[in-house]
Amino acid sequence: MDNQLVRTAFHEAGHAVAYAALKMGFSYVTIIPDGDSLGHLKPHKIRKNSWQTLEWLIKETTTSMAGWVAETFHADGKPLEYSGSDWDDIQRRLRSMATASKGELLNENELMPFAEWVAVRTVNLFRLPRFWLSTEMVVERLLQERTLKRAAVLNICDAAHYIIKTSKVD
Repeated sequence: MDNQLVRTAFHEAGHAVAYAALKMGFSYVTIIPDGDSLGHLKPHKIRKNSWQTLEWLIKETTTSMAGWVAETFHADGKPLEYSGSDWDDIQRRLRSMATASKGELLNENELMPFAEWVAVRTVNLFRLPRFWLSTEMVVERLLQERTLKRAAVLNICDAAHYIIKTSKVD
C-alpha cells in the first residue's frame, strides 16, 4: 500500500474522528486528491455568528489540529512536512477571529498559548483508546472506499466505543 495514501488516510481520519467526538457537522471525509489537497473533510456550513463563541473556537481549533495529531501518532511521533499547512491555517484563522472579535475572544498575546493548550487537548483526545481505535477503523474503511459519509464515520466510532467498553482490561 502506498505510504503517502496511508498517511493521508490517518490525517483525514483524525479530522473526522475529532468532528464526530465534538459533535460537529460534516458531510464526508475523503482521501481522493483534489487540486493541491491529498484528501479533505467537507464541514457543514457555519451558522452566522456561531464562530463568535469560545466553545466554537476550541472545537474548530481541535478539529483542525486533529489531522496532524493522528498522522503524527501513526508516524511514531515524527511530524511530517506536508501537515504544516494545517498549523499555518490554524494560526491564520485564530488571528482573523481575534481581529474580527476585536480581542473579545482572544487577543494577539493569547493566540499562541491558546493554540498550544488546544494542541495538548487534541493529543490527549487521541491517547484515549476509543478515539485511537476509531481512527484506525476509519483509516481501514477509507483505504477500502476512499470516501466515507458522516453516518459511516459515526457508526465506526460507535463500534470502536463498544469494543473498548466491552473489552477486558487486565
